[in-house]
Amino acid sequence: MTIEKREHERVKLDRRIAIIQSDGSAVYAQAKDISMTGIAVICQYYCDIGQQFEIAFHISGSPNTTQFRAKVITRFMNFVGCNKYQIGMKFQEFKGDSEEMLKKYIKKRRLQPKYSSDLSFTK
Repeated sequence: MTIEKREHERVKLDRRIAIIQSDGSAVYAQAKDISMTGIAVICQYYCDIGQQFEIAFHISGSPNTTQFRAKVITRFMNFVGCNKYQIGMKFQEFKGDSEEMLKKYIKKRRLQPKYSSDLSFTK
């Protein structure tokens, strides 16, 4: 039996995110899940534990929405195969109203049913 050590619930986040490096260049990753304290992504680039970045993405999935931005620090990295790494990043600083956007997103995701409601059963 595993004991959950996280202080905040994680919710699924299937979204492409930009990881902005200190020189201003960006690499892209696929978000896996997110909580109020951090985000997990799958990326083809290696990074060191403790490395700092800024991340940016559209939290609602619509290109016309406000962009979520935050400074993060790498806390976990694991090779998952085929030049891909799972990277755990901890939020250090939210930009603008990103923290409030994230609270709303997590609350909305938490209220959604875990199973599709469009399933029908026939005899």
